[in-house]
Amino acid sequence: MAINETLRDMVIAKMQEGNFGLKPCPFCGEEPVMMSKSFFDELVEGSGRALISVECHNCNVELHDHTAEENDYYVRAFIVSEKWNRRA
Repeated sequence: MAINETLRDMVIAKMQEGNFGLKPCPFCGEEPVMMSKSFFDELVEGSGRALISVECHNCNVELHDHTAEENDYYVRAFIVSEKWNRRA
């Protein structure tokens, strides 16, 4: 299985569980949320871009990444969650 397929499967499982294992916000301690600000239908059809982000709605901190490929969407979601958890 290719690495992208493995990461995709891991992210889908986490999405279904509703658990990305996100650490609390480093500034206020609130629980963050993962958001997809995209037109995912357009992304799947190949005509859009997705903005995937982890956000704290209490203090408006946001970490994000863009993707333009359907399969890459899942990999980027995983990468953004990992970046959030490793932030300074």
